[in-house]
Amino acid sequence: MQLLITHPVNSEFSAGHLGRVVRLNGGNPSKVSSYKLLKQLELQTFGKISATPMQSLASLVRIPPKQYAREHTLLPFHSLAFNSEAGACHGKWTDKHYQRYGMFAINPDAVLCKKCIAEDERTRGFSFWHREHQALGLRTCPHHNIALFHVPGNEALFFSPKAVLNQAIRYKRDPSSVFELTPITRYQKMVALMLSEGSPESFSGLRDLIAIRAEAITSSPGIESEKLVSDMVFESFPRQWLLSVFPRADKKKNGEWCSIFDNALGETRNYQLSAPAVAAILSVLFKDSDEIAQMI
Repeated sequence: MQLLITHPVNSEFSAGHLGRVVRLNGGNPSKVSSYKLLKQLELQTFGKISATPMQSLASLVRIPPKQYAREHTLLPFHSLAFNSEAGACHGKWTDKHYQRYGMFAINPDAVLCKKCIAEDERTRGFSFWHREHQALGLRTCPHHNIALFHVPGNEALFFSPKAVLNQAIRYKRDPSSVFELTPITRYQKMVALMLSEGSPESFSGLRDLIAIRAEAITSSPGIESEKLVSDMVFESFPRQWLLSVFPRADKKKNGEWCSIFDNALGETRNYQLSAPAVAAILSVLFKDSDEIAQMI
């Protein structure tokens, strides 16, 4: 039986692209079944199987894995969260552990925009999952500035967004307008910047930049000398949003170390720090994403 393959469209998220391939071949839209079909497709086409699902999918559509990762996964976003001198200890971008970001986000839900679905249906004849919607913590569509919706369980990515609309739950929209840069809208701008400027195979010096900026701010006149980065984050963002994105920070108290954010500093800079945490810290320390863009 000849299995079919389809190319990703611009800004399509990798897991959603795989879902379209699975549906095209009449497969079961689940993670296990989809990976099995992917191996079958690659084995039939090349006589061998790649190390990771993301590489398999890239090979099948004749796109270099590095390019596919840069254009259709969240790897560029996550790569910028590592210290420039400590990237090696977190593994290469081709490693299986690191590539879990290549096929699925750490976001436990699948996220969609109703206006994007309508536009995609009108212009392409089908809806697809947009990569920029899947980064953890986004609440509004960067294209339409309207509230996003989320579907519990990211295996929904194997179905078309239109097919799961009746299960979608509306995020509470950040009350800011495009003219008012609140911490959440700045966070979204940082995510967009990290996605566009990041590269899956390299690590930047953002962690070093964070440490330098934070140390300069906390040592400025009028700032408490013991003020932590986590204190600044909690003072800036709505607590409800923070705990939905960083649930492990629920016991954070003012003046107490919170590794989720404070690991960005001092001797602990080599410790792991999530990309959403980096974006949150940047949006507090820098008010303008253009300033960050010049430094990446």
